[in-house]
Amino acid sequence: MDRYAGIKALGATLRTDLQDELASMAKDRGIDWRIRLEAAVSLARFDGNRWRHMIVDFVNDAATTPEQRMEAVLAASELPASAASDALFEVTSDVSHHPELRAAAAWGLGQGDAAQPELLLDLALDSEEIVALHAIAAIDELPEAAQTVLFEWLHGQDERKGDVASHLLSRHQRIGLLLDAHERGGQARLRALSALGRLPRETVRLAAGDRITTEIAALLEPMWYSQQSWVQTAGRDGLEALEVQKVRFNPTSPGMPWHTGVG
Repeated sequence: MDRYAGIKALGATLRTDLQDELASMAKDRGIDWRIRLEAAVSLARFDGNRWRHMIVDFVNDAATTPEQRMEAVLAASELPASAASDALFEVTSDVSHHPELRAAAAWGLGQGDAAQPELLLDLALDSEEIVALHAIAAIDELPEAAQTVLFEWLHGQDERKGDVASHLLSRHQRIGLLLDAHERGGQARLRALSALGRLPRETVRLAAGDRITTEIAALLEPMWYSQQSWVQTAGRDGLEALEVQKVRFNPTSPGMPWHTGVG
């Protein structure tokens, strides 16, 4: 514990004069894995481009356990350098890793100290649902370049891209872009309306002004109404739970449900 604390302090105080000693510890398989990992992390704080490979190597090492790999990913997420994001992107892009590890790396790309949300867009299309959802949820900012990509996704034939674009542009309230997409027509029109309908009526009207025509308002009103419906919001979970209670085990036919209702 003393060595671990000392190594962590070296990284925090940027004692670059001791890089050689840290590099030696990071490579020494004879010492505790936590010491090796923290040495690699401290080196990455000094010069990420030079030393980030050590963290990636640690994750890729066949001798490390899932717990150790996860710790390495979490440690990289705390590094305030673009090199840390590069390391996380390498991990999350490697489909040989466990989906939970890749999901953690995706989360670090969006929520870590060196967030790069633009790297998360393609990960939002990942075939592993846990990775895709972490990538989508981790995006807290939408840089202009990312907005441009999402706007084009709204107009494409790929349903997954269209869904992701609709969700993110709605969540980040890019109302102007959604109205632009609606005006283009085609599949983008439907996706843009769905995104606008998930936002509060007042938010859309305030941002859009006179761009909300009578025609658009008529299409959005049913969705806005659902947001205010008690049955569809606060009461929904309770109703679904009660629906489940209508079905119970049928001892005369184990494979068939026994409905308690009449008729």
